[in-house]
Amino acid sequence: MSRCSRPDLDRALGFELSNQQWEVVSAPLEPAVVVAGAGTGKTTSMAARVAWLVAGGYVRADTVLGLTFTNKAAAGLLGSMRSSLSRLEAAGLIDPEREAEHRGIDDDEGIDDDEGTGDPQVLTYNAFAKRIIDEHGVRLGREPNSVLITDGARHQLAYRVVCRTTLPLAEFGNSPIHLTGELLALDDQLADLAISPLALIEHDQEAIAQLQGHDSLQGIGKKMLATSQLRVALAGLVIQWRAEKLSRDVQDFADQTRLALELVQAFPDIAEKVRGRFAVVLLDEYQDTSIAQRMLLQGLFGNGHPVTAVGDPCQAIYGFRGASVDNIDSFDEHFPIVRSGVKSHPVHYPLTSNRRSGPAILAVANEISHDLRARHQDVEPLVAGSIDRGRGIVQCALFETSAEEKSWIVQQIRQLGEGGRGQKSIKWGDIAILAATGRDLVDLDTALRVHGVPTQLHGAAGLLRQPAVVEIRSMLEVLHNPIANPALVRILTGPRFRIGVRDLAALGRRAAVLAGGGHRQVTTDVTDALDDAVAGSDPVEAISLSDALADLGDLTAYSPEAARRFAALATEIAQLRRQVGEPITDLINRILYSTGLAVEIAVSSSAEQQQYAVTSLLDLAAEFTDIDGGHTLGAFLSRLTDAERFDVQLPVDIVMHDNAVQLLTIHKAKGMEYPHVFVPSVAKGAFPGGSGASAWPTSAAAVPW
Repeated sequence: MSRCSRPDLDRALGFELSNQQWEVVSAPLEPAVVVAGAGTGKTTSMAARVAWLVAGGYVRADTVLGLTFTNKAAAGLLGSMRSSLSRLEAAGLIDPEREAEHRGIDDDEGIDDDEGTGDPQVLTYNAFAKRIIDEHGVRLGREPNSVLITDGARHQLAYRVVCRTTLPLAEFGNSPIHLTGELLALDDQLADLAISPLALIEHDQEAIAQLQGHDSLQGIGKKMLATSQLRVALAGLVIQWRAEKLSRDVQDFADQTRLALELVQAFPDIAEKVRGRFAVVLLDEYQDTSIAQRMLLQGLFGNGHPVTAVGDPCQAIYGFRGASVDNIDSFDEHFPIVRSGVKSHPVHYPLTSNRRSGPAILAVANEISHDLRARHQDVEPLVAGSIDRGRGIVQCALFETSAEEKSWIVQQIRQLGEGGRGQKSIKWGDIAILAATGRDLVDLDTALRVHGVPTQLHGAAGLLRQPAVVEIRSMLEVLHNPIANPALVRILTGPRFRIGVRDLAALGRRAAVLAGGGHRQVTTDVTDALDDAVAGSDPVEAISLSDALADLGDLTAYSPEAARRFAALATEIAQLRRQVGEPITDLINRILYSTGLAVEIAVSSSAEQQQYAVTSLLDLAAEFTDIDGGHTLGAFLSRLTDAERFDVQLPVDIVMHDNAVQLLTIHKAKGMEYPHVFVPSVAKGAFPGGSGASAWPTSAAAVPW
């Protein structure tokens, strides 16, 4: 019996746990599932459970393992655990001296790293897998502390593998960029599903033989045959890709779980050591774990070890990295209670009291999720835990066109922020727009800014579309590449130089003459046509507007003011090109001050936001290292291009601006709270978007069921 009663715990924590939360907190030390609906206090419950177990002498704090998905979530969970433990210690419910005795140390002695620090261990699932690899990977020929490559570097290296391979990929008629995407998608799926490339090749070769055994095939049969043939080649490419990573001693996220699982399956003593270290395991967001992650956890703790999986099948929203909602639905089978060799089903504890939303909002949520809840075990409707925030309001606005919808959203947001129609104005930062993808947010961001509403667009789209970043990036491209014509046109037609169409065309004609002919024409469509004009051409033959700037020829071809501005920019570029070899951060700062951009940012109407964007770009540049360990300007620009070309995220988080409307994707916003939320494009095919995973009979990047 614990010496920490429920009243004691409530007093120490400073609030009363609900009956459902108390059931979770005081559950026996055995496998269990907590089905925690949205906003029902799962983090609070997990932290309180750890404190209760430690206060009762059941476990030491440093033998508790918590796993979740993001560094932010891990920090939040650890912070909650520390807070609960310190509150119980302050209330006299935890004896520090007894905790020290349990660890075999005196209060005035240091704690060896291997013995823990007295804190629970809270990691991301991937960090936990990496720890296993670092400690035991030498058994698989892996050196400790392999470098984890970023998404951009991963795509760059995979692209090289595709371009160098001798596998018969050309016959399939796909571009290297397309094959790179398919290679990485297939590698991820194989890793997340714990299937080897050789097993996939064997499966598809059998399918090929079966299909070729027919005298004739219908259309779908021909597609399946071609898909299986391409998938065999891609699986061979996966083998080469993994060998390339091994030779460079680098890993990506998919490798971490895959290699940790290989180790645990090959060496049973690893599981014994891990179980001996951790007395209690808490698995957060368990509905989003992959099959490989579940197999790893099952191999480590699936023998009746005290594992509590916390999650909600109705929040299994991600669908990437092999996430399988079946893991939480089948927890009873994977993690049974074991007593005297007899297995039994774990208890399922519900958390249904939502403390974030009003009853009206929850009524809509429950209605929408009714059929979904019916497909899963023990998922109950949400109930309002408090009415302090009011009932809540849900509005559904229907429009004929997306333009009408955007206009209405802008109008509503302006009224909220400016206090229209007799309403009290609110902070812009209390308003959020959530969409399925970042692309959906760009137009709304522009529309709001046109009407003077401050905004903050998150993610890669938010960073690369900020005016200051566009200006800096354009100059970097011009300094790096003399034929970066689209970038130079952006600078010339921008607010600093404001070159008109006639003078720009004259500069283009001069560039064509310098290139040795007049057959090429420079168009003023800076977003597409210029890029297309030089794509794939020989750089020696391509026209260079930069060369024309340096040699304008007959000045009467331009207006006097344009000739002056051309000369000023040519001088600026020539001076900056002398500094291209210095660190990228230094070069960016030099651009900021030599072009006067720093002053423009300081006096602009969005000064704070632009400064945040520039700071984020500088942080990205400071942390950047290409796949070969270099820091070249060209590699950095390629990294930014890859973020757009391969639709990958940049590892930057723009600092939250309190007085700006927040524009985020649904996934980025998970767990956040805003008083006013707009969800645009709720329409078939747009939101939540797509038709789910690709069908394996016609998609070579998808693993057959």
